Amino acid sequence: MRYICFDLISYRNHTLKVHFMIKLGFNLIISLMLLSSNITAQTRVQTVTGNTGTTASDTLNVTLGSTPANGNTLIAVISTRSNTTENVTQITQGGVSWTRAISSTGNSTNNTTTEIWYTTSVSGAATNITITQGLARSAAVVMEYSGLVYGAPLDQTANNRNISTSTAASTGSITLTNSNDELWIGGIGLRSSGYSLSTILNSFTSINSSASTNSRATDNAKVFALERVVSATGTASTGGTVSTKSYWSGAVAAFKVAAINSFTPISACKGSSQLVTINGEGFTGSSVVDFNGIAATTTYVSSTQITAVLPANATPGFITVTTGGTTLTSKKPFLIKTPEIPTANITYTTCPTSNDGAVVPNNIPIAVNFDYTKSQYINLGVSQLNNLSAFTLEGWVKATTFNRNSFFGQNNSIEIGLTSGGLVELWSEGLYTNLYSPSAFPTDGLWHHIAGTGDGTTMKIYIDGELIASKSHAALPTNKYGSSTDNTMIGGYVWDATTPNYHNGQILKAGFWNTALTNTQIAALASTPHGYVTGETNLIAGYNFSSKNTNRYKRHIYWNYRFGLDRFI
Repeated sequence: MRYICFDLISYRNHTLKVHFMIKLGFNLIISLMLLSSNITAQTRVQTVTGNTGTTASDTLNVTLGSTPANGNTLIAVISTRSNTTENVTQITQGGVSWTRAISSTGNSTNNTTTEIWYTTSVSGAATNITITQGLARSAAVVMEYSGLVYGAPLDQTANNRNISTSTAASTGSITLTNSNDELWIGGIGLRSSGYSLSTILNSFTSINSSASTNSRATDNAKVFALERVVSATGTASTGGTVSTKSYWSGAVAAFKVAAINSFTPISACKGSSQLVTINGEGFTGSSVVDFNGIAATTTYVSSTQITAVLPANATPGFITVTTGGTTLTSKKPFLIKTPEIPTANITYTTCPTSNDGAVVPNNIPIAVNFDYTKSQYINLGVSQLNNLSAFTLEGWVKATTFNRNSFFGQNNSIEIGLTSGGLVELWSEGLYTNLYSPSAFPTDGLWHHIAGTGDGTTMKIYIDGELIASKSHAALPTNKYGSSTDNTMIGGYVWDATTPNYHNGQILKAGFWNTALTNTQIAALASTPHGYVTGETNLIAGYNFSSKNTNRYKRHIYWNYRFGLDRFI
């Protein structure tokens, strides 16, 4: 590695701050955060209800509104006016296999049970469902879900009932679930069609309710089906307030959602045929992996793991796993690195013994080093971020300490950097609003790609291609995301025109765009430092820090100096 220092050179009254140290090397190694997670495809497709009508019966018939899709999962929440545990004995349906998840305990005083059933196989399913039970009045809510682990979705269960009348109904509690991504289903059974359930607990929501229809309300069974979708393990429990003090029963079941939980490695070089291991839930022998839409050779290992070979023509983007009608998408992109290959101008020697030959390297990746104790920053000499109705500010950054760091932006317009506590902050003066990352920017000594976007309705922050924060906002004002007479800056005076808030670390690239780049476009920028070129669509300005021929000056639009920025618009 070697270092090159350059001093202040001005052109057309646009001035660069004096004396930066540039770290120059022929090899650029990009290291990124090592966690990846998932976006699941779990969806409630349809909900129907059924009841035994005015009299007790040993069967309850429910008809779905449409044919269930192969590979989906049906879940039934059933309440009976019975004192028999597991009063429902079977559920039959063409092309479907049903099994019981949980039943509340029967009791002669309580005289109500709640059960949750689910399917382990759905293929060529009929729409008619027959619930066989001990003679009783009963009611059911049946739901169809896509995206659950096929065949064996059940994680854990719990149940509950009261032995004296009360209004505080509860399903019982699963102490700790096993999977991050789950669908929690709760059921509360009541002894009257006239009772209601309100103030649903623990962030569950009511799906629907159903009741038998005897003219005497207190002879009826009534059931409430409740749900909650979670992305972390926890205590699964719900309930609510019954409108009248009464007996009740409850049950809760946690179902695993098919998911991509992680993948390793998180990046590879293009054309490397890298074997990628994908961990998750709900994989089968028919699962197929795509890298940003390019199909990969897939090998099934288990229901929680598959492997795939990176296709030669794959591009940076998100991994998807398709199983039947369900497609899972990774939250983080898979980064495919295509480093720029350095070139050189060669002057051949006139004689083996002479010293007039030379090799002058070009386009070698370098980074500007910012030391906040030495008041270092770059003044780009022009306002570039005024009256934008959409934007992206992005670049490669290495931070060593938190010092209210300025990354890049324009005071009183659009600004991005760090808070004094290390959170990434994206600020719009036009909206007079900011967006923060949920956790501190890494100070691990490694390179990270940072991006902030606004599309006219939402501001977003990305780190290493992953969307980590998002915030919807009101309609843009007259000056859009902001406008000012201040110059656009890198490394200082981003947050304020008089207080520098210098960056402490390094910056490799900086690009400003008049559009909100897509997730896939940002994934590509986060894979390999981008070489900005003239004429790129929607590019306001892109700054490459590169080494130039030391024997001549290179002029681009605003700047004229030996080492430093190339600006392309």
